[in-house]
Amino acid sequence: MIEIPTAGGKSFILANFIWNVLKNVDRNFKSLILVPNVQLVQQFWKDLIDYGFDKRDLAKFTGGMSKQEMLKNNITEAKITIANR
Repeated sequence: MIEIPTAGGKSFILANFIWNVLKNVDRNFKSLILVPNVQLVQQFWKDLIDYGFDKRDLAKFTGGMSKQEMLKNNITEAKITIANR
């Protein structure tokens, strides 16, 4: 566990870790990232896109999503799923 202040680069550090695991260890590695609220689900998803991840490898999951929304968001096939707790 690491503790980093606001705007300290937590998203970048986590994205870099996942990128390295996918490229150097296991291309089939799957990650679940839990964030405190729905707004951070969207923010983290956008951050990963900005860092170069392919949208097809990402999924968003929130408690209010319907089954159709989950399927549309590639929830079963994504390598990285971002969800709120």
